[in-house]
Parts: sequence; structure tokens; C-alpha cells
Amino acid sequence: KIDVVLFDKTGTLTEGKPKVTDIITYSKENVLQIAASLETLSEHPLARAVVDKANEQKMHLLTSRGFHNVAGKGVKGTIGKSTIRVGNFSFLKDEGISLRSRRDIDNLESQAKTVIGVAKDKMLIGIIAIADTLKADAQYAITELAAVGIETMMITGDNQKTAEAIAAQIGIKNIFAQVLPKD
Repeated sequence: KIDVVLFDKTGTLTEGKPKVTDIITYSKENVLQIAASLETLSEHPLARAVVDKANEQKMHLLTSRGFHNVAGKGVKGTIGKSTIRVGNFSFLKDEGISLRSRRDIDNLESQAKTVIGVAKDKMLIGIIAIADTLKADAQYAITELAAVGIETMMITGDNQKTAEAIAAQIGIKNIFAQVLPKD
């Protein structure tokens, strides 16, 4: 009697092992080092990807203090005398950080990558793109469910553009994007 199946993206349709794919820097700062130094205190899968990339590069992490997690949006804390914020662009906007240009972000999101911003004090110093590999059988499962008349939907914390790109790869037409963990 099932006619609709709603899939959570991360770990269900994807491997659940996101990896950093791109880092774009807008300043002389080491964006990865700063982000990883703060994200090391987070348990979020995207934070783990940032820290893993820094560890892979044997990067020395900086001491951070005052760590604060804003569920589903980002983290903030202090490194040295600067306030650092790492997270989605809604979070950064709420924190008074303005974006430089959407071109880089739009380009990465259209490639099914999740993009987070890294801000030092009130300036965006860079962006980090993270991707999670689709499970090998995800598209097959969606196709098989459609063949027997079961509609599929996807729910994700990703932004709309990234969610649409991922859904298109596997044939899901209906998505719920930017869904916070509490929702």
C-alpha cells in the first residue's frame, strides 16, 4: 500500500562520507586551516570533511575558543583575536557577512556540491565545496520504485540548487531542501 517513499540524502542515497573538493580563497588567509581549526570541535559530517582534508595535508591547526554550534547552519568561535564563522550562506548573512559574488558558489552548487563560507570577523575570506558520492545502487533503486508506481522524494539540509543537481542525477523529481535537523 506504499505509494511514496521519502529518502534522506546523506547516508541513504549517498555514501555519507563527504569530501572537500574545492577551496576558493578571497584573501591571504589559509581558509582550510582556519575552518578546520574551528570545525575540529564539531561532529557534523561536513565539518569532519574539512578536518579530514586539513589532516590529509598535515596542516597545523590553530587554537580556538568560544565554540558555538548553530544547528544545521554553522559554527562560530574565536581564533586569536578574530571571530571566525564557518557555515552556510544563510547563517553568514544572519551574522552580518556579505557575499562577494554568487558566481563561484552557483558554479559549485550546480555540480551537486555543498558550499560553505569561511568568514574572519565581518569578511568572507573563502569558500569550501564538499561533495558526497552517490551510492552505486541509488539510481537503480529509484528507477525500480518508479517502475512499480511508487513516487520518490528526497529530503536534505543542502540548498535548493545542490539538492536539485543531486536529485536529477538519480531521477528524483520532488525534493525538500534546506531542512534543518530539528525539522
